[in-house]
Amino acid sequence: MKNKWINSAGVRKFKKLQCIIVACLVATSCWAVDFSAQLNYSQKVQLSLNLSNKTLKEVFKEIERNSEFVIFYYENIIDSNKKVELNIQNQTVDKILDKLFEGTDNAYKIIDNQIYIIKKEKDTSVSLPVTQQRRIITGTVLDTKGEPVIGANVVIKDSSIGTITDIDGKFTLGVPENAVLLVSYIGYEPQEIKTGSKILLEIRLHEDMQNLDEVVVVGYGTQTKSSLSSSIVEIKGDQLTNLPVANISRAIDSYVPGVTASSTMSEKPGSAPTLSIRGENSINNSEPLILIDGIAGDMNAINPNDIENISVLKDAASTSIYGARAAGGVILITTKRGKMNDKVRVNYSGSYSSREATRLGEKISGYDYAQYRIQAESAAGRVSEFDHPDVLAALLDPNVTEIPEPGRPLTHFIGTSSVDMVKEMMQSANMHDHSLSITGGNDKVSFLLSGGYLKEDALYQYGDFGFERYNFRSNVDFKFTEKVSLGVRVSYSHSKTDQPVRGWDEEMRQAYYSQPNAPIKWSTGDWGGNNDGNSIQDLVEGGHDIDKTDRLEISGNLNVNLTKGFTWNTIIGGSLQNTNVTKEEKSILRYSVKPGVVIGKLFVPNALTRQEAKTLYRNIQSYLTYELELVKKHNFKLMGGLSYEDNSTDVFSGKRQEFLSSDMMNSLNLGIGDQYSSGNITEWGISSAFARLNYNYDQKYYLEASFRADGSSRFVKSHRWGFFPSVSASWRISEEEFLKEQNILSDLKLRASWGNTGNQNSIGLYDYIAQMKIGFQNKIDEKNGTISYYPFGNSNTQSVFVKQLALASLERTWEKVQVKNIALDFGFLMNRLTGSFEYYIKDNKNMLVNVDLPSVIGMEVPTFNTGELRVWGWEGSLKWRDQIGKDFSYGVNFTIQDSRNKITKFAGSKNIISGMQNIEGYPIGSYFGYLTDGLFQSQEEVDNYGVFQHLKTGAGDVKYIDLDKSGKIDAGDLTYLGNIKPRYVYNIGINMQYKGFDLEMLFDGVGKKLINLNTDLAVPLNYARFEGQTDAWTPENRNAMWPRVYAGDSWNWWISDRTLHSAAYFSMKNLQVGYTFPQNWMDKIKVERLRLYVNVRNPFIIDNYVDYLDPRLNAYNNYPVLRSYTVGLNLTF
Repeated sequence: MKNKWINSAGVRKFKKLQCIIVACLVATSCWAVDFSAQLNYSQKVQLSLNLSNKTLKEVFKEIERNSEFVIFYYENIIDSNKKVELNIQNQTVDKILDKLFEGTDNAYKIIDNQIYIIKKEKDTSVSLPVTQQRRIITGTVLDTKGEPVIGANVVIKDSSIGTITDIDGKFTLGVPENAVLLVSYIGYEPQEIKTGSKILLEIRLHEDMQNLDEVVVVGYGTQTKSSLSSSIVEIKGDQLTNLPVANISRAIDSYVPGVTASSTMSEKPGSAPTLSIRGENSINNSEPLILIDGIAGDMNAINPNDIENISVLKDAASTSIYGARAAGGVILITTKRGKMNDKVRVNYSGSYSSREATRLGEKISGYDYAQYRIQAESAAGRVSEFDHPDVLAALLDPNVTEIPEPGRPLTHFIGTSSVDMVKEMMQSANMHDHSLSITGGNDKVSFLLSGGYLKEDALYQYGDFGFERYNFRSNVDFKFTEKVSLGVRVSYSHSKTDQPVRGWDEEMRQAYYSQPNAPIKWSTGDWGGNNDGNSIQDLVEGGHDIDKTDRLEISGNLNVNLTKGFTWNTIIGGSLQNTNVTKEEKSILRYSVKPGVVIGKLFVPNALTRQEAKTLYRNIQSYLTYELELVKKHNFKLMGGLSYEDNSTDVFSGKRQEFLSSDMMNSLNLGIGDQYSSGNITEWGISSAFARLNYNYDQKYYLEASFRADGSSRFVKSHRWGFFPSVSASWRISEEEFLKEQNILSDLKLRASWGNTGNQNSIGLYDYIAQMKIGFQNKIDEKNGTISYYPFGNSNTQSVFVKQLALASLERTWEKVQVKNIALDFGFLMNRLTGSFEYYIKDNKNMLVNVDLPSVIGMEVPTFNTGELRVWGWEGSLKWRDQIGKDFSYGVNFTIQDSRNKITKFAGSKNIISGMQNIEGYPIGSYFGYLTDGLFQSQEEVDNYGVFQHLKTGAGDVKYIDLDKSGKIDAGDLTYLGNIKPRYVYNIGINMQYKGFDLEMLFDGVGKKLINLNTDLAVPLNYARFEGQTDAWTPENRNAMWPRVYAGDSWNWWISDRTLHSAAYFSMKNLQVGYTFPQNWMDKIKVERLRLYVNVRNPFIIDNYVDYLDPRLNAYNNYPVLRSYTVGLNLTF
């Protein structure tokens, strides 16, 4: 029956229109891919042949050997044994053939990479010849409705010979006897067609349901993609390895809508961003729960090459099965495994990357800095030390590093260099990443063994800092009988982070803060910098903070098929982690320009700290699954089980001071000063019961309900148990009869869900107990502050104290987040175009917040379940994939998301103050400040404004708006200016494949983001230090970006709409080009697959932010975002 919306002729017209559109796409993509090589291969390839006394048959074979051409001919129309002489250099094949057939009655016809030899009198538009070994076949490729499939690939199996169907679905191809054709097209199942003796074929392709029937990992089981009624996105591990990053946290947000990495995206070696799924869930910590093969683990300790797939669970219907810790979403990681009855394979992946900072501020010269110092200090009524002709002359002389200060020549000196300490400190850095795995199996056992090594060097060119990680994994699966199997997972990782003793960011802050006129070293050879410090000195002479972590994870998964449709799974596993920290606080002396004169000290006395932490995690879970069809088309699936997990941590730390030499700081016993120790042992546990019911009718209507009960040791008994239900439903509209007779819409599904999840991450382990601290009176160190370690040794004379640290909290319970979600999934044109749109609302009804209590209590006050937060947002995705010809395929992905929030109830302070705060009625991290009306252009304008701002307000200062009309700028004029939450986060992915070449491009961006810049280094609060800070107001520069510079005061930098800057950006995140060598080449050297690739990460960014800061970072002193250049290979044999 013809569809009432589109008839057969309409379908035909639509397909022709589609063909025209495809042709346009090809034309616009030619700049990226040399597609013309396929369309006109004979004009692109040039050959050189030097053949003497060779037969035509031998010449034809030589042409085939040196190109991709295949030559067909009748033996009775050409003398293939005729001998010829041929000496041609760099000629196209048509020129070669013209010379071969000159003076003969033979001609030729070239179609794609096929050459047909014919008689000149033949009508080449009617028939084409065959050899005795080959024949010409014609065929038509149709879909299940009898419509032609345009552009389908028709290739001879185990060869590169093939063609594509035309606008009528027809093709012509020369094939050998008994050839097998491979016929494929996007959105259809590929077919193998045995030609036999046929010369006319009609081939029907069936819709490819693989995408819909793909198995997706969910909590305690799997489901097909078509049956999902909750919000789950799965990504393949191979996608993540396209990004040359040290851990998958830096890659996953590029592929999953709704997942964002923390805005502090600096790439300190060994670090990882914090992930957020669908925005905030609480003002407290609510990170995603990470499960690796069903057991809680560390996603940043795993080798990315070991990952088979990742499922990201986003709504409550998918996450509530994990209850207490699922408010932030759940990420399920499944590692790779061997295959039964598979040969042994060895896989190697290796890469080398050279990395550099994407954006660093450029310091102004020492002379320009002096000019701005003079200007700022003169405005403040002070005489600048730089305002002297001798100082200014020395600043212009590159051979002078310092001169005596004119006012105090015997005691003080002024640096007269021009040093960019940031760039002097930085260099390019390397990263090495290598992975090796072996897989295989027989009918009883399959295995995967893998090892990995990663090394990240720091950008600092002084000091040997960086990160190293070793990984080992063994995944072995045993099939004891047809009904009993066991999977054993063992993984081990060792990591070492070696950073400066004050941390990665502090050294960056020190370099940013340095004055451009200060030399790295004085002319005496002592370190420069005075009391401002010297980051290069700190890296050279300062100590190291070394963190070594060993982590062992073991689990076993027993699967028993009790009877048809009835299975029992038991997983027992856990992890043991041992962390050792060594912190060397080596004394650093700050020198005056006078030889040997110390004017400042850091880490005096020197000290060594050793800390060891051991963590043991255990987990056991057992559940039953039963599938049945009670009545025809009524399908049920029941799952229920129990789990228990606990965690214990034992920490001990010791510290010793006063080592005779910084070179002797390798053992606590070598110190002669005070020694201290501290330690603690903590434990927690959760017992749980969970269940899920799945029902579907006729694969169209789906219903799912789940339930989990968690009992946590973190709460008093009366509040220990939390209950987390959920329900979801979906309707596969595309399976309805009224949509069967149409060709455009291939998939349409409506989803909706509701559920509760819990958050216990913001709660201490023993907050319901009055905790007493037993220790000794603190020792006061004038230089380094209070030391609260427990002293040990023979000289222990301090007095004992017992103190209650905080009020016990008997009423606190779970934060429960209620989530509602509605979504539409769709697919068009045989799922070449797919996508989804989702809208969600999250309500945290009992959020833990601080409350105001009298300070006379004298101890910490616990948080209470008196806050409420609403989060709402949407996310969308579009994906197009298609194939043009038999060699070129491509895909385009687009995702976008937006999330907003509002604190609807907050028991804390409701007083609005200047700055960022959490307050009822506003979003988390709200900015409150002043509105402005430009800059005062004259003192007369200041005097006539009629609003008091500051005693020193003058021309060039910010004009604040008096909102409450009080006649002065005060707290009554504060207003909401925005918040820190980025909006409209999007990602674009483009991939192309042409023969052995592959190309991937990833772009990302943020449509709206605000960053407050009102600190000394972010803006010229006192003086300008960087290019981009010099555009300050002067009488000659009235349209300046910045107000006038003024030393020693900051009224121009009160938080306002002038200090909030747009940090929206668009960036290219990844560009990768690879080439996989032809299989016939690899067969000769016994290699299964060889791929080489080059990669550029973070090649560019476009933004309107300040020139000297990166909008991807929320601070001015962070370790920078990196750009990397990578070469690598993937090898299988």
